[in-house]
Amino acid sequence: MRAPRDTARPPLPASDLASVPRPGAPIWSPADRTPNPARRSRGEVLPFRRRRGLPVRRRSRLASFVRPFLAAVAIVGIPAAALWWSGTSPRFALADLEVRGSERVSESWVRGQLAGLVGHNLVWMPLDSVERTLSSHPWVAGTEVTKELPDRLRVVVVERQPAALLVTSGERFWVGADGAVIAPVEPEGAPTAEPQPVPPTDLLEVRWLAETAGSPTGAEASGPARRQRILAAALGAVDVLEKTAPEWGRALSGVEVLGDEEFRLEGDAVPFPLLVRSEGGPGAPGRQPDELATRIRRLEEILPELQARLPEPASVDLRFRNRIVVRPAVAATPWTAERQKRGA
Repeated sequence: MRAPRDTARPPLPASDLASVPRPGAPIWSPADRTPNPARRSRGEVLPFRRRRGLPVRRRSRLASFVRPFLAAVAIVGIPAAALWWSGTSPRFALADLEVRGSERVSESWVRGQLAGLVGHNLVWMPLDSVERTLSSHPWVAGTEVTKELPDRLRVVVVERQPAALLVTSGERFWVGADGAVIAPVEPEGAPTAEPQPVPPTDLLEVRWLAETAGSPTGAEASGPARRQRILAAALGAVDVLEKTAPEWGRALSGVEVLGDEEFRLEGDAVPFPLLVRSEGGPGAPGRQPDELATRIRRLEEILPELQARLPEPASVDLRFRNRIVVRPAVAATPWTAERQKRGA
C-alpha cells in the first residue's frame, strides 16, 4: 500500500529519479548501511512482509479418546494391581504369632485357638473374627489385636477381674463387677486343662440359698438375666455401704440374697447385720442408692443411742423408706431362726 501522492510537491528531477530505489528496496544501503535519503524525502510507506501466524496442529480423534483411557487405567489399575498383589503374595502370609496371655487365659490356649490362621494372608485377615474366636473363653474380657506387616500378628488378652464369689448349693462361682457369673470355681485337685486361680481370702462372698430367692442356676424363663440383675444389685448395695460408711464397707465379709432386691450385709466392723434393699448395680441411675445412703447415715447418727438400748440386736432393717426397724435378738427356735434368716 502506497501513500497518496502530494500534488503540491514538484516532481523530482530526472537525476534524482535514477537514484530512487525500486519499490521493496531497503532503506539502508547494503554497502554502507546508510539510509536512502531519496525514499525518505518522498515520504513513501515502505512495504513489509506480513508475518504468518502460528501453525495450527490438528488433534487426532483417536488420541482424544486414548489419552483419558490411559489416565483412568493408571489411576485405577495401579492401586488395584497393588491390592491384588498384597492379597496373593506369600510375603504377607501369617508366620509369626505373638501372644501375651494372662493368669487364667494361658498363651498355649490362645495359640491353639489361632493355629488355623497361620499361613493365611495377613493383609485381608479380619480382626473382628480373631476377637470373636478368643471371646469364647469365660475369662476373656477383651483383646487387643494388631497387625505388624508383613507377617506378624500381635494378640494381647485383657482378663476379667472377679468382684465376688457366689456360693450356692455347695458350689462356688466367680462373679464379675457387672454381676455376671464368669466361671465355676473348680475344687482343689480337680483335673483341668487350664490353670485355676486360688480365690483370695478378702474377696466378697455372696450366699444365695435356693430356699430364699430361688436357685441361681435353675432353668427359669429369665435365669441368666435374673441372676445377673440380682447379683449386680447386691454389689450395688455393697458399693453404697463402702462409699457412705467406709469402715463398715471395708470390713464387709458376706452378702446373703433374701430376694430379688433384698440383701443381708454382714461384717466384722458392722455392729449388727443390715437388711437393705437395692435395685441397681454400682453406678446405676435412680433414687434407690441415694435413699440407701441416707438411711445408712441416719443409722450412724442414732447408733450410740441404739447400742445403749439394745447392745446386741439381731439385725437392723433399712428396707423401709421412712423408718429404721431394729429387730431384737430372741431365743433361738427353729421357727424364729428361719424368720431371722429370711429377714421377716
